[in-house]
Amino acid sequence: MHELSIIQNIIEIAKKEAVARNSKRVEEIVIEVGELTGINTEFLKFSFDTTRDKAMFENCILTILPVQGQMQCLNCGNRFETNSFLCSCPLCNKNENVVIKGKELIIKSLLLE
Repeated sequence: MHELSIIQNIIEIAKKEAVARNSKRVEEIVIEVGELTGINTEFLKFSFDTTRDKAMFENCILTILPVQGQMQCLNCGNRFETNSFLCSCPLCNKNENVVIKGKELIIKSLLLE
């Protein structure tokens, strides 16, 4: 379950940013998670709820914005949406694709008090 280590890193980054800005609490963390990352967002939320510092993150909301996977076919150049690496181009039916979007894991914003 790599979601636990991911959320621990996100919490640590948010904590450092809050301290650097003389904030006492983190109100919201907004992250983007690509659908091709293999990250289970329910486990991510559970890990956040069980490991966060209750003082600094007492009422903190974790908002997860999904990023749809997108690939480009190397054979015909077609771009298409997908939620799996195991897919063929819907135009030429070849399985020669590269990921364009969907592998992101980004802290989009922090709301500090």
